[in-house]
Amino acid sequence: MIHIKNKLSIQKMAHAGSLLSEILSAVEDKIQPGISTAEIDAWIEHQLKKQGLISSVKGYMGYRHVSCISLNDEVVHGVPRSDRFLQLGDLVKIDVCASWNGYCADMARSFFVGQPSEQVKKLVEVAQYALKAGIAKACVGNKLSDISAAIQEEVEKHGFSVVRDFAGHGIGMNMHEEPEILNYGKSG
Repeated sequence: MIHIKNKLSIQKMAHAGSLLSEILSAVEDKIQPGISTAEIDAWIEHQLKKQGLISSVKGYMGYRHVSCISLNDEVVHGVPRSDRFLQLGDLVKIDVCASWNGYCADMARSFFVGQPSEQVKKLVEVAQYALKAGIAKACVGNKLSDISAAIQEEVEKHGFSVVRDFAGHGIGMNMHEEPEILNYGKSG
C-alpha cells in the first residue's frame, strides 16, 4: 500500500535529503587512492551524527554499516571493508539512507578515483540521463510504467542495458516503501 505524505512529512523528507546531500557532496574529498571503503563508511557515520541524521541501514537485517559502497562492476549494495582500498581508475558508488525526525532520505552518488576510462565515464553519464528521463515522466497523469519505460529507453539508446534484479522504491517513514519502480517496462 502506498502511503500518501502530507506537507509536513514531505518537508521532513526534503530536509533529511538536503542534509544527506551535503554529506555526499563532502565525501568526494575522501575519494582518494589508498583509503578503505570502511574508512569512508566511518567518516559518513560521523557526518550523519553531526547532522542529526539516523542511519536507516545500520542494524537493518543485521547490517553493520551506515552505507553501501560498491566498486567498479559491483552493481549495488557493496559492503564496506577495512581491506578494500580505492585505486586509481575505480568507479565508486556510495548509497546512504538516513532519517531526520522520523522521515527518510535515500540517495546514491558515483565518484571516480582519478580519471575514469571513457567507457566508465559514459556509463555514469547515461545513468544520469536515465535518471533525468525518469524524473521527467514522474508527473500527474502518468503511470509508474511511464517512468520505467523512459529509463530503459534512455539506457538502451546509448548501448547499455538495465540490470533487472533491482528496482527503485518509495520512501517515507521507512527505508523501503511502495511503490516499486522498475528501471524497465512498457509505457502506459
